[in-house]
Amino acid sequence: MKWWLFGFAAVAAIVFGMATHVDALSLQLQPLDIKTTLKKAETQKGFLDIANSGAETVKIKTSVQTFRQIDNTGNLQFYNDDKVSAGIALDMNEITLGPREVFRMYYALSGAKLPEGDVSAAIFFTTETGEVAGVTPAVRVGTLFHITNGQPGVRQAEITGLSVPFLQLNGKITGDYTVKNTSDPTKSGGFFPDVDVKVAPFDQKQTETSSLVFPGIERDNQFALSTSRFGFYYVQAQYGNSTRGVWIFVASLWHLVVIAAVILMALVYAFRRRLRKIFHNNR
Repeated sequence: MKWWLFGFAAVAAIVFGMATHVDALSLQLQPLDIKTTLKKAETQKGFLDIANSGAETVKIKTSVQTFRQIDNTGNLQFYNDDKVSAGIALDMNEITLGPREVFRMYYALSGAKLPEGDVSAAIFFTTETGEVAGVTPAVRVGTLFHITNGQPGVRQAEITGLSVPFLQLNGKITGDYTVKNTSDPTKSGGFFPDVDVKVAPFDQKQTETSSLVFPGIERDNQFALSTSRFGFYYVQAQYGNSTRGVWIFVASLWHLVVIAAVILMALVYAFRRRLRKIFHNNR
């Protein structure tokens, strides 16, 4: 029993120590997502703020990678690319941050060195730590860059799905559409398709900037349009010449109450007429 208690205490100490240590390694980064456009051979500068919100001094290594989507849920795969690394220069390769300390990391994007077209890249900050109970915990945070360098890549897409509930209440038309990037992957990267959501008749239109989608990938996107309409309407999602549409019925709670009241009154009226006819025939 003594050895069992000793072993339990030792394991608890290790787990608690690891949890405390990992909790102490906490990085915060701003901004997390950047969209930008570079003219031919342009150099663009900016900065990221990295903060150590933990209780320990940490050493941090910086790195640059490119990425692509690997499935329809938007999961990303990061990998090294010499051209992308050469085109994104950082002030420092390694920094040391004390507890509650913030560091401003400057970067420079080189249009002359980056690949032309749509470039997807990430700047990472990764902690270096000593061993804790045989484990080396590390924290990695990063900022995603969506860069249009010079001439954009070919941007072709199709609307492959539109799902809108038939009955629309509460002054909004809500649903989701699916857009697929059908571009040639050798001529295009990821981009954010601008999809028009339309309501006919009366041609109400709202342009939705879709989530990032890479060639061969399709993504679901939600939308919501405010409306005070009543009746049957046709909802369309359109990108270029690709369109999907569905019929819906729009009403508010007040509309439904009025409709229910009219139906009830009609039923009561019909029932009363029926009773009168029966009574008249029985006389």
